[in-house]
Amino acid sequence: MSETVSGTQGSQGPSGTPDVDVAGILAGLAERRPDPADAPAVSGWMLGALGVLHAPVYRSRELRGRLADRGVTEAMAAYLAQRSAPLGPAGPQLVAATFYGFSPTAIATHLPAVWDLVPPDEVVALTLDAMRELLGRLIGDRVATVAELAALLAPVADAHAIVGRPLAAAWASVPRTGEPLLDLWLATSVIRESRGDGHIALLVAEDIGPIESHLVTAGDDPERRAAFQALRGWTAAEVDAAAARLRERGLLGEDGRRTDAARELRGRIERRTDELSAAPWAQAGPEAVTRIADLALELLPPVLTSGALPPPVLEGLRPRR
Repeated sequence: MSETVSGTQGSQGPSGTPDVDVAGILAGLAERRPDPADAPAVSGWMLGALGVLHAPVYRSRELRGRLADRGVTEAMAAYLAQRSAPLGPAGPQLVAATFYGFSPTAIATHLPAVWDLVPPDEVVALTLDAMRELLGRLIGDRVATVAELAALLAPVADAHAIVGRPLAAAWASVPRTGEPLLDLWLATSVIRESRGDGHIALLVAEDIGPIESHLVTAGDDPERRAAFQALRGWTAAEVDAAAARLRERGLLGEDGRRTDAARELRGRIERRTDELSAAPWAQAGPEAVTRIADLALELLPPVLTSGALPPPVLEGLRPRR
């Protein structure tokens, strides 16, 4: 579902990418902006808005260049190393379990070997250095906005659950830097991973496996399947087996399209994910939520037009289906 289909790979596109409808995205976010007192709805809305500020790391040429200098040249290896680094020198089983959507076999191509090239603590340091450069280029001129948003988001991130949420706990263990730009990004990392960990728990409870989570969200057609297999490393036989399981459960039709039951299941899991991550927003209160939303929207345009966002992040800014 939403947390399990994030894109990760590819080189950063040119500034001013023409196919990003910034006005349309901002209008959609404004139209769907929830009552600030409705904490579950706020959590779901913030997933999209704050995700725009978090996600450039996954296509950052700044980070890819730093890792390439250390011998990490493949996009998948760079992504796995960056996102899992706070876990320590994790191997493929741990990373597959916490990331959920990736094939352990594909992960094992890169982990734990990547740690011989650059240890996890250095990957964290390189990531922060790269984000200082990247976000500095995109929104570094909005000093007051960044500083206020970082200060408001810090207690919200601290209030997000980490017990039973390993990636959130790992990123919460990365110390704040005292630099608003980086601390803003670290806050979005904790918020994202806490919500995502809770989402995975719900998928497990519904017996929706890693491949099934994609198919229940997007359906199964040749074009999507090819992209999914290339990105996540699953074999055709593995995807065939997952699709067959979903057909047996009445969640996919013979044509690969999602059934009404699949849409209802996805909606229920998304709503419950919102509910599980609502408490920090309720604790912040409507006034702070309103200000956080205002500030986030102010920062989005230069990031949206930068070419630094993976396509699934832009897809995630559309209304849920």
